[in-house]
Amino acid sequence: MCNFSLYSHSGEVCGAVSGALMVLGSIYGPSDKSEVHKKALTNSLANDFVKRFKKINGTVNCCKLLGYDLSDDVQVAAAKQADIFIKKYPKFIKDAAAILEEIIAEQNEKSAV
Repeated sequence: MCNFSLYSHSGEVCGAVSGALMVLGSIYGPSDKSEVHKKALTNSLANDFVKRFKKINGTVNCCKLLGYDLSDDVQVAAAKQADIFIKKYPKFIKDAAAILEEIIAEQNEKSAV
C-alpha cells in the first residue's frame, strides 16, 4: 500500500500520465476564467485520457504500476536494484504518448469539420 504525500514524490500518479495531462491542458485549456467551454473540454479530454490509460495498464497509480511503494526509501532502492524503472517506465511513457497523439488527432478531426 502506498503512503501518499502531496509535497513529495510519492508514486501516486504516474509521471507519464501527469505529463500528458499537462500537455492537454496547455493545448486545450482556458487562458482566462471566461473560457468556461475550454475548461469543460479539457476536463473531458483528461477524463478520456485516464480511461484509456487505465484500459491498457489497469491504473494510473505509479506504485501499483511499478509494484513498489515509492514513498518508502527501502522499496525505492529495491526498485532501482531490480531495474524496475528501466524495465517498466518506457512502456508507460509510450502508452501515454500514443493516447495523447490519438486524442489530439481526434480533436483536430473534430475542429476540421
